[in-house]
Amino acid sequence: MPDLFTVHHREVGMLRIYLKPSDKIGPRRFWGAKPLYRELIRTAKADGIINAVAQNTHYGFSNHEPIRENGSEIADPHLTICV
Repeated sequence: MPDLFTVHHREVGMLRIYLKPSDKIGPRRFWGAKPLYRELIRTAKADGIINAVAQNTHYGFSNHEPIRENGSEIADPHLTICV
């Protein structure tokens, strides 16, 4: 039976980038600059990375800052996003 596909061995790892939703990239336009996390995901896709996601956090802290949480009505712009 002939091989239906070729198996390639590659090292797989995980990279986590923590940033704030307010982190932006590029020039500020009428509606504001682009969110950095979206540009990171677009770049990962263009570079052939298998999976890239942005995960919002609901409760936590970073860099010895106080504990923060998303309120029921207003999102906290300083709460960390994990890409």
